[in-house]
Amino acid sequence: MALDPEIKMVLEDIDKKFDILVEGRAADREKLDATFEAVGRVQEDVTELQLNMVEVKAQLDLIRNELKAKADRAELRLLEERVLRLERRALAT
Repeated sequence: MALDPEIKMVLEDIDKKFDILVEGRAADREKLDATFEAVGRVQEDVTELQLNMVEVKAQLDLIRNELKAKADRAELRLLEERVLRLERRALAT
């Protein structure tokens, strides 16, 4: 059974449009795959940054404690000097 030439033309046109649609889906799939890969890399980077931040915070705590200890030693030194001056005054009188 032969198809009417007009129907055949319409079917060929529909077939071409399906081919274009399939090509578009393939391109979309490639873009989606690339996006998933990029998201995976970003997630790895975020995890690494989180680990680095934990380390930075730990180092910051150490630095704070060291500075506090230095401040305490400086304060102790000032108190020792003050006591020494008071002792000298007491001995002088």
